[in-house]
Amino acid sequence: AVTALHLNGSFFFLQVFAGQMSETGGGSIVLTSSASVYCTLYHHAAYIGTKAGADAVMRCFANEFGSKGVKINAIAPGLTSTPMTENEINTPGLLDAFLKEYPMGRIGTTEDVANAALWLASDESFMTGQVLQINGGLTLRRNPLPWEINASMKAATEDKKK
Repeated sequence: AVTALHLNGSFFFLQVFAGQMSETGGGSIVLTSSASVYCTLYHHAAYIGTKAGADAVMRCFANEFGSKGVKINAIAPGLTSTPMTENEINTPGLLDAFLKEYPMGRIGTTEDVANAALWLASDESFMTGQVLQINGGLTLRRNPLPWEINASMKAATEDKKK
């Protein structure tokens, strides 16, 4: 299911839309990658592998369709505050474990990601075949290790008991 969504889905999407856009004057496509491709996270091998594969597919299509006026890029957010991540972010101690690895001191917002996507899609962007890291510098460091996450969560739970 993960492969069907992230790898096959990206391939078939690009196959259809890059082809159509190349026949109608070009345009811009922005895919969603993940910081975890560059900064791995334990127990996420299938997700990371399919996102890395989709990045490679994106580069191939960008190379093939660039001369036809089609820009194809991806954005790679790190942990981002969304309704889908709300439970994880609100788990005591979990966010603290991640924030230690973010040089900018915070996780991303949907506005951060949207603004990057809008710039990539704009005429001002002279970029194709690239993965833009929108993750507050996380890929300069790393995601926390499982034992670090567990320790942070345990400390937060103990602090609540006091």
